[in-house]
Amino acid sequence: MLKEQQDSLFEEWRKNRSCFVTDGIVDEQEYLNSPRKILFLLKEVNGGEKWNLCEFLKDGAKSQTWNNVARWTKGIFEIEREIPWSEFDSGEEQNERIRKEMLAKICVVNIKKAPGGNTSIKDEIDNAAEQDADFLKRQINIYNPEIIVCGGTGTVYSHKLANSKIKWLTTS
Repeated sequence: MLKEQQDSLFEEWRKNRSCFVTDGIVDEQEYLNSPRKILFLLKEVNGGEKWNLCEFLKDGAKSQTWNNVARWTKGIFEIEREIPWSEFDSGEEQNERIRKEMLAKICVVNIKKAPGGNTSIKDEIDNAAEQDADFLKRQINIYNPEIIVCGGTGTVYSHKLANSKIKWLTTS
């Protein structure tokens, strides 16, 4: 059901874009069954034009960026206990297993739906946030997250994407 709403929104959104990188819910059942609904709000994907971020995440992604996202997700899910670092730092095979398990339970929204590079260009992200604010709000509302983790997007974009259902908190 969430995937159908997401796909319908993406179909409408693509009409306004020459290039559109798919993001969103990785595995609907895993997300719905997760202990907390977590959405990661990121700037842009570092991938190709016909790329599907969700398929990349479902396959386990790569350690850069995604090891940390998997660790944060596990930490949020298991906030009640202290997780020893050894659970996260026991080789690439273990890290990949944790990535596959944890990334399946989240959704990821990139502000800019066109691919970028290793370093984001602030003006491009700002323009995408401004231009696509309504689409982005609609996308976030589909997932109805309990927690939104902003990866370098924090307060800069929260005012553009805020709605009455979301309470934005920041850390210092």
